[in-house]
Amino acid sequence: MRAPWLTEAHEALDRVEQQLRAAPTLGQREAALVRLRQTAALAGAVPEIEQRLTALAALVEAVDAAEFGPRWERLRRGEYGPAEYAADLRALPPYSWDPFTTRLFDVHRLPAREKGKSALMVDYVATSVHSVFEIVPDLSAEDVLYDIGSGLGLVVLLLAFLSPARIRGVEIEPAFQRVAAARAQDFGLHRAESILGAAEAQNYSEATALYLYYPVRGELMDQVMAKVRRDTEGRPLKIYSTGKASQALAELDWLELVHVCPSQMAAFRARP
Repeated sequence: MRAPWLTEAHEALDRVEQQLRAAPTLGQREAALVRLRQTAALAGAVPEIEQRLTALAALVEAVDAAEFGPRWERLRRGEYGPAEYAADLRALPPYSWDPFTTRLFDVHRLPAREKGKSALMVDYVATSVHSVFEIVPDLSAEDVLYDIGSGLGLVVLLLAFLSPARIRGVEIEPAFQRVAAARAQDFGLHRAESILGAAEAQNYSEATALYLYYPVRGELMDQVMAKVRRDTEGRPLKIYSTGKASQALAELDWLELVHVCPSQMAAFRARP
């Protein structure tokens, strides 16, 4: 006889499977992945649950590939650009823009970490595309933007796709960095670069802009921003931040807040 929690897990997967086999929408697939991750956290070590999770995840992948495969091919051939992307977004409700975009650039699957994460590092959270859109008008071909804690590279890829700037992501987790580098190469985004390494050890002397989604906290955040200041002192610098990173940046006397965007992303600049 099954334990009650195991029966509950199977029932949850039954509902996911039923939904996935009935031509699921993008939103339904995203919700299904959330349910699969929740079930894995609760009961993923049980072999029969692991097998079902693997099968259902593969089913989601198959539906995604059928929908986005043609777009991936057009991206590779240079036939899918910002105009086509904008047209696709107009056909969707705004709440679907994030899952659509992460699938468009094939960065919607989070690989297992290979490197330990210190207490001063923040868990991976993808940036909303609405915030990325607010950065694009500020960037020119002369800009070099560093995304500190770039994860799977969504911000790097999307900014390189939509703006003329050079975009460099800095990521300490090798499994994440490899995904970002592979996608940039696969989709021909030559102005996108993914750098493997610690943020506090990078050379930011070419940076004209930064983006941070609170990648680190406390003393480590202080070290990163001190390195940024040393490398860019005396030159114009724009910094965009979301979440608690904005609170940390607001405490730095060498930065001034320019404005807060509709998405709640904050824009700072270095004081002259």
